[in-house]
Amino acid sequence: MRRRTLTACLTLALLATLTSCGGGDEDVTLRVLASPELADLEPLLGDLKDDTGVELDMDYRATADLSGARGSSYDLAWPASDRSFLLRLQDKGERAARPESTPIMRSPVVVGLTPRTADTLTARAPDGRLSWADIADAAADGTVRFGMADPRSSDTGRAALVGVATAAAGTGSALREQDVSCDRLRGFRSGQTLTAASSRELVATYTGHQSEANALIAHESELLSLNATKKLREPLKIVHPEDGMVLSDFPLLL
Repeated sequence: MRRRTLTACLTLALLATLTSCGGGDEDVTLRVLASPELADLEPLLGDLKDDTGVELDMDYRATADLSGARGSSYDLAWPASDRSFLLRLQDKGERAARPESTPIMRSPVVVGLTPRTADTLTARAPDGRLSWADIADAAADGTVRFGMADPRSSDTGRAALVGVATAAAGTGSALREQDVSCDRLRGFRSGQTLTAASSRELVATYTGHQSEANALIAHESELLSLNATKKLREPLKIVHPEDGMVLSDFPLLL
């Protein structure tokens, strides 16, 4: 069911794309700048070509703000999120119209903890529910040793920093520059022991270095897939921080 649903969403998005571009009935190949987290969808692309006549030539790159995508040889961009891309346009003062965007699927950025670490942290929490603030404090005191993708290139890394910074600000509202606590972020980052350009690469690295980290920050979908591989000594317990999560909607951008 999940496979059919994803294929249907892609089919509708691509048909809309071809219509807007004036495409005909002939088979076409579209070059796509894609988030590495989407590599798991490769088995669906054959079904997509059969259904639509459209072949997607995927170029998987860890570039959260889609640097180099505009004015390049790519026909489409398919990031985990378009937040960083739109912020880059805003910061540069670019007046180009926002690109057409179709969300394909959704997954929150969460924390995966080894069972022992999860038990330790939940025992500390008054109600047994963990927040980004709890994760940050545990990283600062050495209880949590985590893996996180590089926030310079990955939306999951940026989402984690936003979560920690928002929790540290304690304002209960949208994060502002003046609310950011550098000390809290430094404490959080002191617990990082693994990194990679993307969360997909991070997950692959973790399977061979499980003794170096007891927590992973990634999309929930990636952690569920990791648990299902049976490559772990024991499955990670997935924690949804109670003070909020950033949701990636994997938009297809024209």
